[in-house]
Amino acid sequence: MADATRSLDTVRPGELVTVRRILFDLVRDQCSECGVSEGSRLCGRSEGAETVVVDATSGRRIPCDSRHARFIEVVGDEAGADRADGPA
Repeated sequence: MADATRSLDTVRPGELVTVRRILFDLVRDQCSECGVSEGSRLCGRSEGAETVVVDATSGRRIPCDSRHARFIEVVGDEAGADRADGPA
């Protein structure tokens, strides 16, 4: 059974996820500037009231405003740990 879709702002440190959908053009544009798009695999790094920090498979650390992170739909990627080509 596939994992349920949820928001990036719920990702815990060390958790692997895949971006399923980015809602709203403003959030999509900001994600694009950071190198994140639908299908990107990310690993939770830290969470806070204002910022969610994730690592991309390229090794790039990406801070994301929590207000925008709630509009980024992700799905768990437990199996992706073996396929990662970076710290994600």
